[in-house]
Amino acid sequence: MSSIYREIFDLEKNWHGFNRNPFSKTDLIELAERNSIVVLKDHSVKNACVFHYERRKVVLYNPHLPEIDFALSLGHELGHIGLGHVTPHSKPLHANYLSNSSIEKDAGIIGFLFWIPSSDLYQMENEGRLNLEEMYNSCKGYRYGDLGGADLEKVCTARLRIYNALKRMTDRDNSHRQYCY
Repeated sequence: MSSIYREIFDLEKNWHGFNRNPFSKTDLIELAERNSIVVLKDHSVKNACVFHYERRKVVLYNPHLPEIDFALSLGHELGHIGLGHVTPHSKPLHANYLSNSSIEKDAGIIGFLFWIPSSDLYQMENEGRLNLEEMYNSCKGYRYGDLGGADLEKVCTARLRIYNALKRMTDRDNSHRQYCY
């Protein structure tokens, strides 16, 4: 089983509603606080950042972020924490949910799962509607925020890629298990 897939499975067990329901600003902040993570507004950060300070994990976020950027950014930072990237001696990490580094990619995946849970995409797939155009149209609605145009297409494409990769990992792991037992 792939490491990120295993981590997602663990987060689904530990963070109620993760990857099953879309998280709003309030949901994300409440999840952080339930897990003893300090969340503070900071106008000086572009999106969000996370670091360890005096035995506490701290997330700073820009309160002027549009809803979708907030979900992806704060979800990304919570991903760093959930994946164990934030330690007492680590440098601050800044939200970059479209980065190419492996820890940024993994944290970005977590942010995307907070934004649009796999259960939503699974339902679209069962209804025969899982394609970029349908996803783009769904994302334009009230539920997923206020991005538009090329930016929305970019994040929808990324989320669809994540869904398909996780599905391939799940299918591969399930078929492997089938032959092992």
